[in-house]
Amino acid sequence: MKIDNEVACRLHNLGLTYQQIGDILGISRQRIHQIITGYESPKLKEIKVLARKARKDKGCKRFNRSNKSADEIKEENRNYRRNYARQHFMSVNGRILSVDKRPRPDDICEVCGKTVKRLDYHHWDDGNPKLGVWVCKCCHDMAECIDRGLDRVYVELKESIGWKK
Repeated sequence: MKIDNEVACRLHNLGLTYQQIGDILGISRQRIHQIITGYESPKLKEIKVLARKARKDKGCKRFNRSNKSADEIKEENRNYRRNYARQHFMSVNGRILSVDKRPRPDDICEVCGKTVKRLDYHHWDDGNPKLGVWVCKCCHDMAECIDRGLDRVYVELKESIGWKK
């Protein structure tokens, strides 16, 4: 038996629940839900087609990507979200803070100049996390050691063992 979409929609507009409509028509409430939510009047379909055509003609961004594959679009979106997170969020003492960091250089460490795939953002003042540099993992570890004063401990240890300039 074919269920008329308009009949189900009219019954729903009268205030009947999906279960009540299903009991009247002899089908499940889930199927009634599918029929009602999936139903579009011919006029609404026509409006959607015209709107889509207008956006395409105007050069809407969403339709200009049609020559790209779904994987390319997913990769673009992933890179955008990753770069946004890198630029606007940071972890300080276990808390996630929203902060506008300095602009990120193109995969070049600001300390050693090495080209790497991943850069860390090193900041030295928890009160003002905007002050920081983009560094590779090696330079970030070195900067953390210097901030903790471990560089002086290392030099003193070397001198005590017998290292001389």
